[in-house]
Amino acid sequence: MREELPPERLQCCTSDLVQVQIAHTPWKQCTAKFLFPPEYPDQAVITQLASTVLEEEMLKKLETACEKEASKHFRKAQVLHVYYTLDKHIRSNFSPAFAEIKKLKQYLQPPHSFTLAEKAKALKVHLQNGNYVLDLKLEIGDQYPLEPVRVSCIVSTFPQNLSKLFIQHANNLARKLALPPTLPSYGAGSVLARAGAGTSTQAKKKQPEQTTLSRYQEAAFQHEKERKVIAAQTAKEAALKKHVPKPSIMQVLHYLKEEVVEQLPSEPCCLCKNCILPKDPMAVQAEDSESKDGLEHLYCGHFFHFTCLKSYITTPPFGKGCPKCGHPIHHHNFVTNKQVLEHRWANKQAKQREIDDIKDMFA
Repeated sequence: MREELPPERLQCCTSDLVQVQIAHTPWKQCTAKFLFPPEYPDQAVITQLASTVLEEEMLKKLETACEKEASKHFRKAQVLHVYYTLDKHIRSNFSPAFAEIKKLKQYLQPPHSFTLAEKAKALKVHLQNGNYVLDLKLEIGDQYPLEPVRVSCIVSTFPQNLSKLFIQHANNLARKLALPPTLPSYGAGSVLARAGAGTSTQAKKKQPEQTTLSRYQEAAFQHEKERKVIAAQTAKEAALKKHVPKPSIMQVLHYLKEEVVEQLPSEPCCLCKNCILPKDPMAVQAEDSESKDGLEHLYCGHFFHFTCLKSYITTPPFGKGCPKCGHPIHHHNFVTNKQVLEHRWANKQAKQREIDDIKDMFA
């Protein structure tokens, strides 16, 4: 044991027991005691595990796995074989997510399902509501839960633009749970420049020489700038120390299952009140490929048919907010500036009056 294991892992090695510390990350740590029974090696070595980060149920299952591994090596040295088996399980990226995976077994009932892809270090999740399907891959990093789970789409029968939106929102949600908050930094570019900065060389030459008062003001400005930089750095370090990463797998899947797969197929358009998605997903795909009569999503989170939203924005009164929450409407596919819309409407009405006059003249 002393020759095979690193000194920092081997804590105790006697004729009665061997104690080792297995630690890969702060969330993959375990202390293992291997007790030698009187009839060893004709009897399996006894494994006792303790951890402050791993689930108690997981430790019991690991003890059972160690016992099975030891039974394969009766009348031989067993401890190293058991140690390597234990180390492999703890090193697995699924070990910090054991509690969430256990909950998933109860949470994802048919037709929903999931499988563990150990080689890919990922969960493959199948979510289904009627004809609408969302197959996902959730990659679990080596530093999970400090590292957010990475969500990608394998198969989706939802419109392509909405699928990208869902995956982007899921990844943003995972980052908020795992990563510390971003604090404002006060560097050279974030503080107001001193007097004269950004002017031309010629303009600077025309400025009078600094007086005692101006030199004092500049020194005070530099001192305030340094104070803000130090304060921002101190606040950032304090936030990092206080930050406790939260597991993100269950939160991400709750959003994708409850708010997307189970809710969206029956979600009504906020204007026409008809379902925004037809029962047949191929109908949406055909519409998207042949015309722009698809679905639109506003920043406030509400959904509309493209034609409904276009008519709502381009007809008076202009400058209307979302019909459901009143939030101002901003969308990359539409001009929402009130003055521009009024000008276009006036031109359209003038053109229509001219056409009507011509029709009346030739009638």
